[in-house]
Amino acid sequence: MGRRVSGLLVATFVLIAGCSSDDPPGPAATATRTAAAATATSAPATETAVAPTETAPPATETPPPATETAVPATGTPTPVETPPPGNVSARRITSEEELPRGPLAHGRIGDYLLENDVARFVIQDAPRRDLYSVGAFGGNLIDAELRSNPGLENFLEIQPAVNIETVINAQTVEIVNDGADGLAAVIRACGPDDILDFVNGSTVVEGAGLPFPASADDVDYDVEGCTEYVLEPDQPYVRMVTTIFNNEENALGLFVGDYINGAGELDQWTSSEAGLGEILTGSFGVLSYIGIGDAAGADYALVPIPVEGSPIPGSSFFTASGVSYLMHSHSVLQVIFGMPPTFIVPAGGSRSFTRFFAVGNGSGSSAIDVQNQVRGFDTGTLRGCVTVGGRPAPGARVAVGPAFEGRFGVLTTIFTTGGDG
Repeated sequence: MGRRVSGLLVATFVLIAGCSSDDPPGPAATATRTAAAATATSAPATETAVAPTETAPPATETPPPATETAVPATGTPTPVETPPPGNVSARRITSEEELPRGPLAHGRIGDYLLENDVARFVIQDAPRRDLYSVGAFGGNLIDAELRSNPGLENFLEIQPAVNIETVINAQTVEIVNDGADGLAAVIRACGPDDILDFVNGSTVVEGAGLPFPASADDVDYDVEGCTEYVLEPDQPYVRMVTTIFNNEENALGLFVGDYINGAGELDQWTSSEAGLGEILTGSFGVLSYIGIGDAAGADYALVPIPVEGSPIPGSSFFTASGVSYLMHSHSVLQVIFGMPPTFIVPAGGSRSFTRFFAVGNGSGSSAIDVQNQVRGFDTGTLRGCVTVGGRPAPGARVAVGPAFEGRFGVLTTIFTTGGDG
């Protein structure tokens, strides 16, 4: 196997043996220069974070009502014409053949489709949407698939949040640019803040025996939020830029972020001390869901970009019953113990935060590939084979991270070996 990895390799705990001359040659693995050890893992590199957009609220024109025809969750996907390389498109969905398929595919006629020659993403129509969990409101990203791996949709929804207990209740969805001009395709969803009844952050935190600050509790602010979903040609990810407009007479401090629920046959992991599986809270560089069982061959990732000017560049999360709240450029633990908001929106003004949502081919390393690319991290190459009893081990998970006294302190990334180990 061979992949690009971010970080300095320090120790190997899964057997990575050089492929013998009798073994098929393995692909290549990579690494960058921070600290990372190795049960072997992923990622490419390129440009840095994208600046948030300061887009004014859209016109209040209501899009045509969505048809109530639901799409079957399973079944053989109907082939959909793939745009040529370099092309990208945003459009209203008018037929079931345009929709991703899979056990958790919830797109329907009247929703919006972003697609290029690599991936396809569905944005719900607005206003309300009767999905479970974090899916109460419309205007959110609900489906994603690689064109090379159709029929595996196993992701539920990501819901942009204004504060820990309030989210954006989108009332309008519009196509800002359909991609016909050769530039990125853009869809924008806008609405006021609202309470997400399914998750009560204060109950979760207090139920764990921790204090919940009054500044993070639900407050009915006069704010609006717009999220732009931006798809570039030839990329497996959507750039999400959420802008909060403060209509109050005073500046507002907010704990902005996203509620996210994979919900499918997925293993959650974070590139942090949390590692593989759910924990109550921790910091993270990426949050990823790796497909297992019928979802094998698909993965989903959220990569935050540090909020410009924030004293805390890193992001954090808390997770309960499969639902995670991702707090951007702030620490959940520091907030619980009294640290005020760092995301300040001026009176009568606006401020934005940015992250990337990606779909991959079933390896946790896909998330690190995207992170390295959009944040411009350096990478190197690690090459080798994972063997069991001297034979290549296809489909093995290979974890990479800094190692101290035989243990991982932080999980940097996870690879899945190919057919040749």
